[in-house]
Amino acid sequence: MKTEKRIISFLLTFIMVASLFTPINIMAASELSTTINDALISKHGNVPLTLKCEEILAAGYNYGDVLNVSFLEQNLELPLCSNFSDVDSGSPAIFARTSDEYVLLAINMSDFATNYGIARKSIAADNSVVWSLADGVTAPINVSLSMNTAGGYYDEYILHQLSYTNERADYPELNDEQFANFRMVKTTGIGQGKLYRSASPVNPKYNRNKYADAVFKKVGINVIINLADDESTAKAFEGYDTTYYFEQKHIFLSMGMDLNSDDFKERLAQGLKFIAENPGIYGVHCTEGKDRAGFTIAIIECLMGASYDEVVSDYMVSFYNYYGITPDDARYDVIVNSNINKALARTFEVSDIKNINLSSAAEKYIKSIGLSDEDITKLKANLSGKTADISTVKANIAGKNGIMFTASVDSLKYREVGFIFEANGKQVRKGTNTVYSSIDGSAFTVSDFENANYIYSFTIDEIADTATEIKVTPYSIDLKGNEKTGESEIYTLAKVSKVVPMSVKDETVSGHSIDLYGTEETENESIPVKEEETAIEPDKEEAVVPETEIVEVEEVLE
Repeated sequence: MKTEKRIISFLLTFIMVASLFTPINIMAASELSTTINDALISKHGNVPLTLKCEEILAAGYNYGDVLNVSFLEQNLELPLCSNFSDVDSGSPAIFARTSDEYVLLAINMSDFATNYGIARKSIAADNSVVWSLADGVTAPINVSLSMNTAGGYYDEYILHQLSYTNERADYPELNDEQFANFRMVKTTGIGQGKLYRSASPVNPKYNRNKYADAVFKKVGINVIINLADDESTAKAFEGYDTTYYFEQKHIFLSMGMDLNSDDFKERLAQGLKFIAENPGIYGVHCTEGKDRAGFTIAIIECLMGASYDEVVSDYMVSFYNYYGITPDDARYDVIVNSNINKALARTFEVSDIKNINLSSAAEKYIKSIGLSDEDITKLKANLSGKTADISTVKANIAGKNGIMFTASVDSLKYREVGFIFEANGKQVRKGTNTVYSSIDGSAFTVSDFENANYIYSFTIDEIADTATEIKVTPYSIDLKGNEKTGESEIYTLAKVSKVVPMSVKDETVSGHSIDLYGTEETENESIPVKEEETAIEPDKEEAVVPETEIVEVEEVLE
């Protein structure tokens, strides 16, 4: 059980810390000579040696030791660690991980091969990474290792020490969504049910993919940003073409771990533009959903107006889901300071991110990597669920004495939506439209609604007097039959191009806008009022938009 493992882990930690004050026999570490296996450099720039992990440990070196590492006329002092999380973001180390056969030279969240002049990378057409030795470097590249300070990094190593399993049974206190490191992003500025983050729904490496794919389907994610894989890698995962994920709109970015590299910034910009250009319900993931996804989501949260505490709290949920780290754990602040704090401070070029305007800093950064003001406006609109400039929605006047309403629905969880119209205190129409539902057996599919928006329009031409006040109330009925109404507005035919709030999103009615168009007559021109008995009753059929009057919608933003 995971709880038992934690108890054992804490006992081991106590024993290891106590051992610092207890004389023990340490085998003298011997100097080692090895070479770099340049043929196996990972896409992230991690550099494998031809020395096996078991060999470096058998030679008398222990985790937490600081080693002298020499190659290509460079002499580094690097801690020996068991996982990337054992060092701060941006810090180099020598790693002997239990999951690897060979020792690695790597930088946590960065690119060792490029930073230390070993190799240079190029990007293939499918976004995969190809490495070649840097100019002037020839194989074999010799590496020598020797002891610098035994236990010199031990205190920091203990604080960073984290491990997890891939067995669902080891996490009985977590639900399936937590095990998949899946959650809705709920920070300030981001609309309810608009953005989710997760471990990979397709990569089976950590046994979380099937749980993630199931919940992607459950919440209706239809625009996916894959930070980890190129297209060919993703399609090679077993069962990929049978997943819910496979059917959705997605982009493959194959990002590395070096947050400061031009390549990382270019791919991040591609991902953000993809969100800006594709309204929908978003899912962002890497492999584990905590490093590349953690940074990307943090940038988005900052842009949208999240506070420092909100960003940190969401970031650290991953460390609870994988490692059981809670805010009262002594390692919590160590992880925050050595990871997200350091990464954002470096990105925003400040010394401390706690007391800066995170939204302004994020917008400046996003512009610097290639997004325009228009891109950012669309990005914010899509993530917030609020409409942007109403001028982007156009409609023609619907008949000489008519009003045309055009709206968008950004959720597929409603039976119907519409408007209630009242004139002179009496309801004259309740205009409705049925909305797509995957539950009630509708024949429609998502592809029938461009960008998951259902656009509809109708006219009301029973009121001819331009001075008559018309009360308009938007409403929705969900799949369970629950009806909700939004705030009412008062209009007259004399006022052309007014804005009516209209939204159907996550069981609320607020936030959207539609255009109201009246007659071509002037306010001063008198038009007779039709007799009251001719007013349309609520159950009468809707008036039909004249065929000659075409609604032209250039763009509907959620």
